[in-house]
Amino acid sequence: MVSEVTFYEHSTIDDLLRVLKPYLPQSAPLCHRLQSGLNTSDRHVLCAASFPPSSPPSLGDQDQIFTVVFSDRSRKSESQVWIYNSLCQRVPFPLPEPFPATTSSIQSATDDGFAFQNPLSTSERAVLRKHLTSLLQFLHTHRIPSAPGWPFDPLVRLACIHHIISSALSEIVPFDRKTDWLKYVFSASPPLDTAKSSESEFSMPSNLTLHEDIKTEGDISLILSTSLIPRQPSTLRALPHRTLYHVSPDSPPKLVAWCFLGPDYSLMTLYVVEPYRGRGLAKYVAGQLLREVGKNPVQYGHADVSRSNMASRRLCESLGGVVGWEASYIFIDLDKLPQHE
Repeated sequence: MVSEVTFYEHSTIDDLLRVLKPYLPQSAPLCHRLQSGLNTSDRHVLCAASFPPSSPPSLGDQDQIFTVVFSDRSRKSESQVWIYNSLCQRVPFPLPEPFPATTSSIQSATDDGFAFQNPLSTSERAVLRKHLTSLLQFLHTHRIPSAPGWPFDPLVRLACIHHIISSALSEIVPFDRKTDWLKYVFSASPPLDTAKSSESEFSMPSNLTLHEDIKTEGDISLILSTSLIPRQPSTLRALPHRTLYHVSPDSPPKLVAWCFLGPDYSLMTLYVVEPYRGRGLAKYVAGQLLREVGKNPVQYGHADVSRSNMASRRLCESLGGVVGWEASYIFIDLDKLPQHE
């Protein structure tokens, strides 16, 4: 019999970060989300864990099983919930053979060798289900009346969910939606070295300039129109980003390439407009943005890439990224949770 799991709200993130950092890079998305500048006091975000603030797990004890969650459910059209469970460490990082170390020789998404396994024992799976069942019930019943958008919609949007966790969630509640992605992980030093070396190889055209801002509302509209993932303009402006503009004495600057770091420091919305593709601009602008990762105490960035998007996968590889696990984005209707036993 698996003992009952209780979740506790944490008013500060310091202890949570201390607990999570020995579990990098698997815990990196949640570590970054906990520290995001989007977590302003007026949002009343929820940080919680399966241990009380007064009794965190012993640091470095890999046998302890715990769960940490970040939630900002007032972001109704954007990702809301990030989850880490220490059992994710059972999946080795980086992936061992026969998984390929690179994708440079891969011609299609069907022969890349990635087949993500669940190494958990029967008892570990039972413990993980218990943790996640209690967590979903906690999210469903926990009251935050001061938060924008309260009362919350029962549909929650889970982000960057490790395949060990998504497998367990599928045994608890039906999904309203699920998409799967290869999780590329960047450590700070290799991407920074790659960015430096790419600078010596890349010659910026004289009519292109690099910026850390977005010039016009029309540029925001263009960026939003090229992404299938809904985001608020205010969110985009608040995230670290790099833009490339074509400048001409006869016309206003024209946005030609851009890349953002998500609130969990994931590379996102990387795009180059026609006819500027094929010039190395995507690698250049992404490499410049990855420098931001080195400024953060959690020196891991990451990117979620479709298995079939070979161009993006090769780009991630060229920036020093390695595939660590499969990540899912999941919609769950908390009203569909089974009755608590």
